[in-house]
Amino acid sequence: MARKLAVIARLLRMQSTLRCSFCGKDADQVGRLVAGPSVYICDECIKTCVAVVEQHGGFPPSRAAEQDGLNHA
Repeated sequence: MARKLAVIARLLRMQSTLRCSFCGKDADQVGRLVAGPSVYICDECIKTCVAVVEQHGGFPPSRAAEQDGLNHA
């Protein structure tokens, strides 16, 4: 039982310190965090990334879409 409580306590500490790897904001300061392998990105940084990509010509067409003839660009 003590071991389970220690694991739960560790998980709670980890959750309370989750923060965006890009801007450093805590999870409670943003709307949502998206997890990757050992990294997190918040919804605000995602919006910023999308805006930057769009300012530089947008997203390139995917190879799968090109192979399927779905590239409408």
